[in-house]
Amino acid sequence: MITSSFQTFNKIGLLIALIVLYSLPSLLSEPYFVPRSEVKSEVEDGCTRLAQTISSPSYDDVKACYEGIMYDAERANQIIEVVEEVLLNFYPLLDQAKEEPQAGFSFEPIDLGKELNLLRNKSFNSDFEFMMAIRGLIFQLRDGSTMLGTGCYNAFEFSQSLFLYSVVTPDKQQIMQDFLDPSNNNCEVTEINGQNALEVIKEFANGSIINFRDLGVRFNRALVSIIPVNNTFVDAGGSNLFAHRWDLPESSNINYTVSCPDILNFVREWKINFVGRSKDFNDTKSYFDQNCLPQSKSSKFKKNKRLISKPTFNQIKVSQVELVLSAGDAYFYLVGDIGVAQFTSLYFDNNLLREIQNGFQLLHEKNAKKLVLDLSNNQGGYATAPPIISALLLPSNTSSFFPNDQKITNITEQMIGPGKFFDPNGLLSFPSKENFSSTEDFIGNNSIQRGGTTSRYSSKFNFKINSDALNIINDTKEYPWTKNNTIILTNGYCGGACAIFSLYLAEIGQYPTVSVGGFYNTSLSFSTSPGGESFSYCSSCNNNINGIPNFPVLAELTFNIIETYSVLTDEVLDYSSRHATYRLYYDDESARDPSILWSEAANFLNNES
Repeated sequence: MITSSFQTFNKIGLLIALIVLYSLPSLLSEPYFVPRSEVKSEVEDGCTRLAQTISSPSYDDVKACYEGIMYDAERANQIIEVVEEVLLNFYPLLDQAKEEPQAGFSFEPIDLGKELNLLRNKSFNSDFEFMMAIRGLIFQLRDGSTMLGTGCYNAFEFSQSLFLYSVVTPDKQQIMQDFLDPSNNNCEVTEINGQNALEVIKEFANGSIINFRDLGVRFNRALVSIIPVNNTFVDAGGSNLFAHRWDLPESSNINYTVSCPDILNFVREWKINFVGRSKDFNDTKSYFDQNCLPQSKSSKFKKNKRLISKPTFNQIKVSQVELVLSAGDAYFYLVGDIGVAQFTSLYFDNNLLREIQNGFQLLHEKNAKKLVLDLSNNQGGYATAPPIISALLLPSNTSSFFPNDQKITNITEQMIGPGKFFDPNGLLSFPSKENFSSTEDFIGNNSIQRGGTTSRYSSKFNFKINSDALNIINDTKEYPWTKNNTIILTNGYCGGACAIFSLYLAEIGQYPTVSVGGFYNTSLSFSTSPGGESFSYCSSCNNNINGIPNFPVLAELTFNIIETYSVLTDEVLDYSSRHATYRLYYDDESARDPSILWSEAANFLNNES
């Protein structure tokens, strides 16, 4: 199936823990893996103990069940072969991943092919250990659209039932507020497991959060993000990753030291909830059969495109915030004379794009003098949305949209042509904006050397915009907002289609940008992983490819299938470090009411006029 998308503070940092019971929607998870060759007794079998306590599982039983699935070298080699063949033939960024990153990114180069070969020669104590190793290699790409689903070992969610914030102010101490126990209000988190709290979060962000190349963005995702939606606050799904995990944590609990101002220590066990496919197991073998093997074509990862979880917090208290229009994941507000367009995804069909056009028009009619585009916590969306929305805001722009290309190999070449998987009839040649004259014209003859390896790539292209979308663009009246009175606000988590949208407005429209959070006095990216389109290859996706084996287990490999280039510099945007023009930091108020940031972001526009 194809889906379109994609240190330490040297000033006072405030780490706020808002302790509340909550639940987040299930993230990508799908099972796979290796059955045991023999099963221990019921007392010793971790999955048997787990089955007996599945309504309230213990950490030790989950760990024992995972580690009880034995390593099978033959099956592991099959999984390595699938990953290797898929990425070698389709992943356009594989060669560039070997190169040193630009300044501002925090990751190490990786020769994934070499590392996968080394993995073949290793032995593992369990299948769980092997799967964490191969997934870890793919995570080292730091590509938000590229990951290996490990649902067999993501069958449980682990929650500390608390929220952590990072707040920077010049004169306040760290604060922890406990909604369950008011006596913990105004408490500073000073240590976690006996170490400096900020350093622990930073280390976790660096080692355990994989899909962002900027460490500051990873730090933001380790903590909770609160976003205003309509007139209420919700927690952004996929944030708060330190306290809400889908991988087995390192230990069964976390020890917190807080200052209230008296020093207080407390230990919090993980609250564990089963989110796997079936509870119908009684030992390791049946756990594997029910939760790790593909059973039907419909048995695949359940992907949740909507970012936002259920409302959790209070109503927006700022009286001057007026909700003008709500349409899907688009929200339009008026704050005094400041118009705000908040997009929490770009999964917009033509009907929603009409509503977005209407939202901008309503802000114009209400005399919004400035425009803040809030793209914080935006996971991306359809590849066709960025050029259309950009055209609404930049109607006189004649520049082509960011060009794309894809990898050309013997396998992909067989899949290109009219009516085939890659159909050039839906694309336009860049920069001519003309139809490709033939399949051969699209395939081209382009070789590029990156990371010491030369690979073939297609001719550059743009996506065609359908007639309904063109009508939306043509029906739009020119708005009064320009680069002098428009600013883009993000917390760095603006991925996929959102990244392409923000980068285009910044590069071609020359819109200023402001990023919030991260590390004090350190630049922060305003977007991440601007791949043009992602693809999922799995044992139940019904998209088998000639020449590439199937996963022997229920697995899903998701990755970017095209890469996107800057119009001005011709560099690949995924590896281009783009930092915000301005910086903001959460304080005690804006951490709880991020709508306050809209006015603060708009204040920077005084520097642009």
